[in-house]
Amino acid sequence: MDSRNKKTQTPAGVYDFLPDECGMGTYLKQNILSEAESWNYERIETPSIEYLDVYLTTNAVASIRDIFKFTDHSGRLLALRPDITTSVARAVAVKMKKGPFPLRLCYQGEVFSFNAQAGGFTQRTQTGVELIGGSGSFYDAEVIALAISSLLKAGVTNFQIEIGQVDFFKGLMLEAGLSNEQAEEVRLLVEQKNMLGIELLLEKLPVSQPLRKVISELPYLFGDADVLNSALSLCSHPKCREAVANLREIYDYLKAYSFEKYLSFDLGMVKSLNYYTGVIFRGICPGVGEPVMNGGRYDGLIEEFGDGLCATGFAVEITKLLKAYSFEKCGGADKKAVVFCNAEGYRRAVELCAELRAQGKKVSLNLAKDSEEAEFSGQNALEIYNVCGAGAQRLK
Repeated sequence: MDSRNKKTQTPAGVYDFLPDECGMGTYLKQNILSEAESWNYERIETPSIEYLDVYLTTNAVASIRDIFKFTDHSGRLLALRPDITTSVARAVAVKMKKGPFPLRLCYQGEVFSFNAQAGGFTQRTQTGVELIGGSGSFYDAEVIALAISSLLKAGVTNFQIEIGQVDFFKGLMLEAGLSNEQAEEVRLLVEQKNMLGIELLLEKLPVSQPLRKVISELPYLFGDADVLNSALSLCSHPKCREAVANLREIYDYLKAYSFEKYLSFDLGMVKSLNYYTGVIFRGICPGVGEPVMNGGRYDGLIEEFGDGLCATGFAVEITKLLKAYSFEKCGGADKKAVVFCNAEGYRRAVELCAELRAQGKKVSLNLAKDSEEAEFSGQNALEIYNVCGAGAQRLK
């Protein structure tokens, strides 16, 4: 790319968001945060820049190679945050360790990372919640219920929440006697639902034939709540059975919200074994190639910064959610108005703009020679007014 192209293009993985997209994004963020606050979640803000050491943890959600790193004037290594949860965990461990618990926190902000699939550096907007100091199915269900309620509040109705449990997989790996490295190889193939790859790998590992068959079934263990019965029939390890019991309890709690139609289960969804410690979930919208939301329990993260605290939460990927529905659906266009005036009508036009803004409408004021020019220039607005002298005429 020559220098001229560099002046007119953005780097791979980052984009310009034009007014309509910004309007949609603002609408989504405001509604998701508003819903979280109505559940008594309080806003927290953490810096976009952290010391790199914050992310050099055993339970890190981001790989060190994917973090955007640089140095300050003293040579100390800094990082643009690849996620917000880790920053919140640091803040809680250092500045909010006395509670009161459970803490309910919500946030929105930008995150940054390298992504080979995206062609390089990526910048994303996340809005999310963290529930810290609450353990068990009761609080797992609250966070999933809030995730569903937040999407509904934002005007998204066509979605599915897929729920898994990493302890089910961990129990199978313990029963098989596999090392952490071997378990990670299996996890990657199960997460990809690579049936042939799983079969070929298990043939090389010291796994009994019956257990090999169970592990090979993992990619097929998805569907409605009935799949939990199938999962239970396949496992004997206590960790697996506790994982299924956790999912059943969560489902029972969520039935109180009448959210069953948004739920499905996937025991073959196995995210990071170091980071997640229990239930995991993701939000899927038709037509969007990646999850618009990710969440789950991460009881080991906060102890990296101080005393251990159990925690669960989710983050909505606003940029991905924008693909799920149109601008008109989010209601951003129905409050726009344009007022045109000539020199004689300026004072009355200013008064009219103030009246319309007091009604919650977005109003712009422009000069126009006559009503025909005003109607043509304001054709994208839902309301058009033309003011000549002391009189105001609504054209649309």
